[in-house]
Amino acid sequence: MTSMCYPVTPKTSYRRSGQKRPRDDVCVVPPSPAEASSPESANGSQQSSVIVFAHKRPRTDVGTICSPIARPRPAVPTEMEFVQEGSCLDLHYREVALVDPGQHLIKLHQLPMCSDCYLLKNKPGPPNTIVKHTKATSCRFQGAFLRRLVLDERAARRTLKVHSLICEADKLDRKRMLDLSLFTDAYPKDVARLPQQDRLYILRKILPTLRGVSEQELSHIQCYDDAQVSMKTTLEGFREFCDVCQTSIFDIHWTCLDCAFAACVDCKSDRQLIIDMSKNCDLKLHFRKVPMTMDRLPRDGMNWPACCANTAQPLPKAAARFADEARKARDPPYPHNLVPTRIVPSQILKKLVEDAQGILDKTGEQNPVPLPVSVESASCTPVLLCGGRLLWMQQDMPCDSPPFREHWDKGLPVLVSRILDQLGDKQLWLPSTFCKMFGEDPVSLVDCSTNPHTDYRNKRHIDFWPGFENRNARGLNDEKQKAVWKIKDWPVRGAFAEILPKHFEDLMQALPLNRYTNVDGDFNLAKYLPGWLCRPDLGPKMYAAYSSSTHPESATTNLHVDISDAINVIVYVGRPFGEGAKETVKAVSDALEKLNLDTVVLTRLRLGETPGALWQIYRPEDSSEIKKFLLKVRRERGIEGDEDPVHCQTEYLTVDLRKRLFLEHNVVGMDIVQFEGDGIFIPASAPHQVWNLYSCVKVAEDFVTPEHVHDCALLTKEFRQLPNDFSNKADKLQIKNILFHTVKSLVRSFDADHLA
Repeated sequence: MTSMCYPVTPKTSYRRSGQKRPRDDVCVVPPSPAEASSPESANGSQQSSVIVFAHKRPRTDVGTICSPIARPRPAVPTEMEFVQEGSCLDLHYREVALVDPGQHLIKLHQLPMCSDCYLLKNKPGPPNTIVKHTKATSCRFQGAFLRRLVLDERAARRTLKVHSLICEADKLDRKRMLDLSLFTDAYPKDVARLPQQDRLYILRKILPTLRGVSEQELSHIQCYDDAQVSMKTTLEGFREFCDVCQTSIFDIHWTCLDCAFAACVDCKSDRQLIIDMSKNCDLKLHFRKVPMTMDRLPRDGMNWPACCANTAQPLPKAAARFADEARKARDPPYPHNLVPTRIVPSQILKKLVEDAQGILDKTGEQNPVPLPVSVESASCTPVLLCGGRLLWMQQDMPCDSPPFREHWDKGLPVLVSRILDQLGDKQLWLPSTFCKMFGEDPVSLVDCSTNPHTDYRNKRHIDFWPGFENRNARGLNDEKQKAVWKIKDWPVRGAFAEILPKHFEDLMQALPLNRYTNVDGDFNLAKYLPGWLCRPDLGPKMYAAYSSSTHPESATTNLHVDISDAINVIVYVGRPFGEGAKETVKAVSDALEKLNLDTVVLTRLRLGETPGALWQIYRPEDSSEIKKFLLKVRRERGIEGDEDPVHCQTEYLTVDLRKRLFLEHNVVGMDIVQFEGDGIFIPASAPHQVWNLYSCVKVAEDFVTPEHVHDCALLTKEFRQLPNDFSNKADKLQIKNILFHTVKSLVRSFDADHLA
């Protein structure tokens, strides 16, 4: 029994009637009732048909390959247009036909495929193997309603070829192609429950950054008519990103007609600038040995794929033909077969910024409003340490308290103590618990005793946890020395909440300032990303590492910056025993004596609190001077190159280097001793490094606060300029999406207040 998408004509005895039997897996769907009743239909104009492919097995495996463009056909058809809805592989392997008497099948083997389908089809394997996409891969055109195909009937043999991409006007009357509610409705639905004062505070902080994003994005298409700008339908759970720099794409970008290669506005501007400066761009084609990604396609000297020859296979025969054919491939001659493409419907972004500004104008509050001090806040007495640059809260306080807000707004760190008192079950965080739960599971370990750090991927948890406190049980590295093991960013695969549900629940209820740090916190802007987007994994993640006190030249975590705000909590500090335990205790004491610690820190040590780690945190504005200094130090070591010494995470500022940094650049960091139960709030873009005094189990949670979204946006631009093999280059935060959907939700929430 054949399974069809739509009803078909009842069975007919073709043998008796003498009629030609059509293929039983293909049918023609007539125009919809709305199209049939249109004025064009009344005048006798023909409507485009829908080519539907109906699989025989299994019965539920039914997929539409192409959808029609609703426009009248001429009396004598020469072309028929369709929108590709299925995958390129379906079009490649299947034969699709119009069921008309005397018409033969249309071969689609030469239709250009998107890069992901092309690479999957050409994956090494047995010949004549039919390959299919898995959960890890997908066709770039499937479900995006992006590419218009043309059935050309003018030639002796009819062919199906690429015509153009679909503009917004073609989608507005078809909700399955463009659902405007995705870009207009508030998420979550209960945003209006927030006090108006909180909503105005967030809006004031983030609107200037969104305005800058809007102006930059829209400036790239202002010279095009709406009909010249294609419209990409957003796919659920899919993150659009630039194939050149790996940065997430929010709205305006450039898409290839043939392979769906996508370039962000920044990469497009960079390339145009260089081409304008040097008309003869150096085209150095090369293959990058990264399996099953766009990187397997040949690239030119600026990391753009050589897919511009406009053939069925996006591979040029020679570099000399590459630039010439790219200019002549299309009419109009889009550069590199690229067309401007949008994701957010036109006018929505610009109007959203205007509506948000109108709300602020109506409230008459252009400057931050002094917030009242609550009774809980008044009972807490925060202390300023490190010369006034570190705020220490001995217990949790409301996140709208003036001391915290004023300090955090300056991009300075905050220290909160006594978090262990809020944990419900401290046994969950013991090394023995993790060893029992995951002892035989594989884990990647990092040896912090070497510089640079060395990765060991074929290890198990049982190789790490027995030596956490017992120095006699510690394993050896490749140099036959006792390793200083570290587990970082664990779990690497899977969500913390799914793998450790009890730990997750215990941690979430214990984190301080939970309106910032909680996954659903009102001031955690990642909360406002709707569920249909691919939401970033902000943690929590666990970091467990041995003591580095006997290795003063090596850090537990090298100097780096984070693209988002974060809180790092020590949930357990190990007390060493076994061979070398006394040396560890003495090394910790000596290291602390060399520091100019505040009186309250010395008091905590005298009262018997256990120190876990020593942090150096610098102000975000000190980043440029630190980079200059480290580049100078690297040249002194004979290391050439201008690779960013902070983002590459290979440098540690030792005591001597910190002294030089102060003398030569007048930059001094904050020496912060983190005790067991302490949580450190690290602002986005603040350089920091960590040196474990004793073995520690830490948990870190990332979040996005209104005060630092501008720093997140600047860091995103810095990260896109890093080399492609940089481990943390990919922009998983999606700060532009966060900005847009947060402002959208806040503006919609004011509709009920009659302020929008």
